[in-house]
Amino acid sequence: MVIRSVSKFADRIWFRDLTPGFRWLGGLLFVCLMLAAGGGCKLWSLRQEEKNASQYPELANPLYAPACDRDFAMDQVSDEVDDYFQIRREQRIALTDNVLMEGWIETQPKIGATVFEPWRRDAATLEERRLGTLQTIRRWAKVRVIPNGQGYLIDVKVYKELEDRHPPDHSVVTSGLPRHDQAMDSLQNSAAPFQDDSKLNWFSIGRDIELEQKMLRNIQQRLQKG
Repeated sequence: MVIRSVSKFADRIWFRDLTPGFRWLGGLLFVCLMLAAGGGCKLWSLRQEEKNASQYPELANPLYAPACDRDFAMDQVSDEVDDYFQIRREQRIALTDNVLMEGWIETQPKIGATVFEPWRRDAATLEERRLGTLQTIRRWAKVRVIPNGQGYLIDVKVYKELEDRHPPDHSVVTSGLPRHDQAMDSLQNSAAPFQDDSKLNWFSIGRDIELEQKMLRNIQQRLQKG
């Protein structure tokens, strides 16, 4: 189906006088060049977006948001998180014994975007995309919406984890060696290290501050419009 479509496309442009095989190769090359040009334009726009983001002042995290309808607040936060990750669990803000209980959202881990996937939004900078291209990184998020007097505190945490590859055969380095650096994020009261049933091992390499700031800015704009 794809080959036939490419061949028909090639017939309509300047490969009409070539043999069928060369027409197909020419059409395929043309499509690849168009896709590469489109990806390059997208990467350029991401670079511009990154430059613009650097001009914004850093937002406090947790971010204070003025009072609004609690369902509207949770809907906006949930919709923003869903633009980057698949939501795994969500607890809405609830009124219990005349006390507002905090809401929270936890996402599934997601393998990080690469430079070959400019349409994905889970990497906020080109540097993060380069890192995600050269090694296997995944991210997951925990967002809390905490009622606070006349408003809400919106706490966004995006955690990064690196795949712990098994050492090569006959290697003297083992995967059981203890770590003495500061790469492990204690997560404190926000969340525990994500556990899944896969056979792959992951270890924390900290938080993605750039993506946290991007999400906070968008959430702030969403709530202001409401």
